[in-house]
Amino acid sequence: MKLNRVDINGREHFKVDFLQTEFNIGGASVQLDNLFNGREPELAKSLNVFVNENWRIVAAEVRPNLERIISEILQDVADKFFFAFPISKLFLP
Repeated sequence: MKLNRVDINGREHFKVDFLQTEFNIGGASVQLDNLFNGREPELAKSLNVFVNENWRIVAAEVRPNLERIISEILQDVADKFFFAFPISKLFLP
């Protein structure tokens, strides 16, 4: 996380300039229901088997987007926190 100082109503606050997250998935098991509007139950079953047998590949494929989305959410939360409290209140002398 990289922070910058900004002035809000005459008080110095932090603003998140950059936040990056990384995560590792240790295992996964999914059950996708109502695939193909229930019209192809055998195909839906095969897809569930495929996804569960190849979860590492699936996880590697979605990981960059998940990390980006998680980073955006955490940055928003951090900015709201830092905007609520000036630096002088976060770090008392």
